[in-house]
Amino acid sequence: PNGWGATAPYYYTTAGGAKASLPSMEFVVLDGGEYPFEAALNPRQWIDARGPCYEVTQGELCRTPYQSAQDKPAFIALLASLREVPLSSTPLSAADIERLFQNPKEGQND
Repeated sequence: PNGWGATAPYYYTTAGGAKASLPSMEFVVLDGGEYPFEAALNPRQWIDARGPCYEVTQGELCRTPYQSAQDKPAFIALLASLREVPLSSTPLSAADIERLFQNPKEGQND
């Protein structure tokens, strides 16, 4: 959502070398003050007191309590985008994504 930032997706690795099967990622309101509204995809540790979690296609999306009137609709949009079912099991290449951004109508029948 507008005004949000995100970390690059990463996979947790334990000290013993075991790698997480799902990616983790943090989302935060960029100008959220001292305690900004945050959401985390597949956080390594998230206690219930910090806020609720929701099932998404790629695991679990957790959030802190809403801080402003804009936080709830922005989080709902983020949650909906992560609940989408993939239309294909074949990942797009960077060139494919760039092509679709330049000509969005091209991907309507894919």
